[in-house]
Amino acid sequence: MSSGEGVVRTTGASAIVLPGVITGVALLLFYMAMHFRLSLYTIMLGQGTGLMCITITEVAARLRRMGRSTEEAARTLGANEWEVLCRVTLPGVLPALIGAMLIAFSISFDEIAVTYLLTGRQNTLPMTLWSMLRRQATPEVNAVSTLVIAASVILIALGTWLSRRGQRENLMQGSPP
Repeated sequence: MSSGEGVVRTTGASAIVLPGVITGVALLLFYMAMHFRLSLYTIMLGQGTGLMCITITEVAARLRRMGRSTEEAARTLGANEWEVLCRVTLPGVLPALIGAMLIAFSISFDEIAVTYLLTGRQNTLPMTLWSMLRRQATPEVNAVSTLVIAASVILIALGTWLSRRGQRENLMQGSPP
């Protein structure tokens, strides 16, 4: 493992380990120091920063499982770097990328701490539900919460299935596990 790979792994692991409150406070202090106005963009940046570790971890694991043999075979057959990327590497990591995206989206949708700290005047659905829930649990809150939970479960199941499907396809093509 190279030192660069170690730094990326450590950074990704720290983003997984840190609670959302710590991430939210750190990002809020950073945005205040940089004189950013809090908005939906700062929420997206904060969520992306906190959840990109899921995508990096998933895609890096897929790349390690794929190995270099298929890429080397493509180069031997005359493919240039762009063709290797578009025709070999991206199709190999696409299921992992889509799966990680769906899982990260469902986790981001349920994240309250970072969203609460980074929200400006605009509001998000989780923040609206949170404010409604603080007053009283109404049938509307229950219905929307049920839909959010169902969508999260479906997205996580679909993401896991896509990730495993891509792994099975790589194994069937003879790539090392």
